[in-house]
Amino acid sequence: MTFSEAVAGAAAFNLAGHDDWRLPTIKELYSLIIFSGIDPSGYEGTATEGLVPFINTDYFDFAYGDTDAGERIIDAQFATSSMYVDGQLLFGVNFADGRIKGYGLQMPFGPGEKTFFVFYVRGNATYGINNFSNNGDGTISDNATGLMWMQNDSQSGMNWEDALSFAENLDFAGYSDWRLPNVKELQSIVDYTCSPGTTNSAAIDPLFNSTQITNEAGEADYPSYWSGTTHAKWSIVSGGFASYVSFGRAMDYIGNWQDVHGAGAQRSDLKIGDPSEFSLEQNFPNPFNPTTQILVSIPESGNYTLKVYNILGQEVATLLNDQVSAGNYNFYFDASSLTSGIYIYSLTGNNFTQTKKMTLLK
Repeated sequence: MTFSEAVAGAAAFNLAGHDDWRLPTIKELYSLIIFSGIDPSGYEGTATEGLVPFINTDYFDFAYGDTDAGERIIDAQFATSSMYVDGQLLFGVNFADGRIKGYGLQMPFGPGEKTFFVFYVRGNATYGINNFSNNGDGTISDNATGLMWMQNDSQSGMNWEDALSFAENLDFAGYSDWRLPNVKELQSIVDYTCSPGTTNSAAIDPLFNSTQITNEAGEADYPSYWSGTTHAKWSIVSGGFASYVSFGRAMDYIGNWQDVHGAGAQRSDLKIGDPSEFSLEQNFPNPFNPTTQILVSIPESGNYTLKVYNILGQEVATLLNDQVSAGNYNFYFDASSLTSGIYIYSLTGNNFTQTKKMTLLK
């Protein structure tokens, strides 16, 4: 359904003797996600047997994207009633790849409105509404969930392993049983009415103190926060990624750095944090058709380019051409407009150049 169809459909929906169904909020819908799923991003097959979605299919109907209709396997976005506060994006849950993202209501390529899968919900209208109290000792209690939180964040970034250690070795406010929250706990404290671009704050209640940062685009922003939840991917070393929630802009590089998914998005990243050396990984999958992913590790900030060339040395795509901070980056290459063959991709910057080959098979 389109978003407008989903809203109108709820008003007319009658099931099991109830007519008070509604389109769920992002917190209500996210309550259904489970992280025993495996993210099939980059998988270019059409068979779905053996894929594991991020929802319990013993209870809920689920379908991956319809490849016969030109969709990707991961095109299984479910609509919610929660709009990003910039008014441009709809927050949805993808039970195929295990993420919350902001989606435009129009098709990104071509005319027409974007369509979503839809679950309706009824009942507890207060689900997901926080009831915070300031305990006066540097902690915040959410009486809606029974969870206690630190009022201040760690004030410095760290990789996933260090985040686990930080939480589990913390002795604070008379408590020694602190832990890194699982991703559903972490998402429970997002305030979807706030964002850096509209309220000049993190997407969280002002009782909390979120450290201000400067993002990749040079804007004043707020961090993403690790959860203790592993995000499994089919094509990468098992357990190498963990889920995080963006309390500031969910940045990505698409020609330039931009907020592509909104404050309140839940995505995943490599657990290892900032690398100690340059690395241009072999793309996966390889061979591919028509999309593939390229992991890049950059140990020091600087201006970098990541370009793709055909076998004649002609440039066919620029995936990166910008100033970036040290970190691990995952780039998607869409070769839909190219012909089968061998292509070369090259990372250059800060006196470093590395090149690898990849094969497009259509």
